[in-house]
Amino acid sequence: MMDGFLNEVSKADARAKDKHPILLMVFCHGSRDHKLLLDNDNAKNGLSLVRLKGH
Repeated sequence: MMDGFLNEVSKADARAKDKHPILLMVFCHGSRDHKLLLDNDNAKNGLSLVRLKGH
């Protein structure tokens, strides 16, 4: 699920790059180390904010 999410974020960013910045609003559970638990609350596969910023 995270790979699909990151692909969609990258596509939206590419479309909006020359026009307007995008605002991501992610509603999900999070872990104590600030990872987004997008994959059915699987704490091992949390998406870090650093990884999200890199996309």
